[in-house]
Amino acid sequence: MAAWPPALQGTWLGSEWNCKAIDEKVKTHLAAHWHQKAPSFVPPFTIKKAARWLGALGPNPDDSILCTLVLAVLGELLLCAEPGGILRETNLLQRFGESEQWVAVEGLRLVRNAVCHPAEVGTTKVADGDGEDTGGNQSGVTALASFLGSHHRDESWAQELRTDPNQLASREAALFTLRQVDSIGRMLASRWGIQLRKPKK
Repeated sequence: MAAWPPALQGTWLGSEWNCKAIDEKVKTHLAAHWHQKAPSFVPPFTIKKAARWLGALGPNPDDSILCTLVLAVLGELLLCAEPGGILRETNLLQRFGESEQWVAVEGLRLVRNAVCHPAEVGTTKVADGDGEDTGGNQSGVTALASFLGSHHRDESWAQELRTDPNQLASREAALFTLRQVDSIGRMLASRWGIQLRKPKK
């Protein structure tokens, strides 16, 4: 298992310049939704703050669930800044289809559901690897476990997730979520015309 500091440093979040550049674009989109001018708009949650929290919390394995929570909210901010609204499966399918990008985005959405709704016992339609509805009624945690089993079979922690929701608090879950946010940030930076810089070692 990778150590947290080098894993974080190896993503676009490891560069202050990258965080600032994407923050500015997110701020512009949010300001437009609020009918305000970007220079004077102050969002409640910024990428720079998130990166600082992740750097401080990450080295302690006991804080892994907090890292996963921060990353889940950060991922939703990135994905929803431009279109507005909240992270919904139907919206993501319309924007990304069943592409490789969708796999990262859907993985993030399911992590968000699992960590932000830990007592969820409602029903969720879950598709198998071929996109067919399995008909299963699954909570946010088990929906995530099913998705990981179909799309990320190498994630060994996910095999235990179906019967042990505490796996969400593991370092492996935080690292998985970090990889999804890294992919999403790189994808959106390209879309927004931002040339990301390699983090300094």
